[in-house]
Amino acid sequence: MRRLLLLTCLLSAVSGFAQLSLENIWNSREYSPKFVPGFNSLNDGKTYCQLDMNPDKSRACNRYDFKTGNKLSTMFSTDKILVDSMPILIESYTFSNDETKVLITNGFEAVYRHSGKSNVYVYDLRTGVLSRISNKKIMYATLSPDASKVAYVSDNNLFYYDMLKKKDVQVTKDGLKNSIINGAVDWVY
Repeated sequence: MRRLLLLTCLLSAVSGFAQLSLENIWNSREYSPKFVPGFNSLNDGKTYCQLDMNPDKSRACNRYDFKTGNKLSTMFSTDKILVDSMPILIESYTFSNDETKVLITNGFEAVYRHSGKSNVYVYDLRTGVLSRISNKKIMYATLSPDASKVAYVSDNNLFYYDMLKKKDVQVTKDGLKNSIINGAVDWVY
């Protein structure tokens, strides 16, 4: 009797779920993760920021309270960050550990299936100064823990840009296309 009851419960529970198939996994996006684009949790653990559209079509990174959802302040707005007399376009952004600088990328250009290179800038929230990291598109740009340098990959070599000296420093010199790839992972066949 117990087995019959258990079997009945299991069958009724299973029949209530949708049929799992390759079609609804890969094509329907039913099992795709949900996320909020442009959303970054801030260090205080109580607030987050997200990119919002301004009336003039520029974008603002606004700080919101997690608990209430109320807007608290604007951290930066692209109408005040100009590149060639136009508001900077933002494809992605990350804050430094102390949240005083923002690494901004745009102009993404695919290199391989899951990697690419972009224009990279650092915007100092305290001074309002925008610095372009390289005159060409670079890969894997990352701020140092103290936000004084930006490490990156260019032409299969490792570099870092010293924000204080405004100078690029090449770390490796032996990078070769499809042969020696410094600072980036590649497929192993």
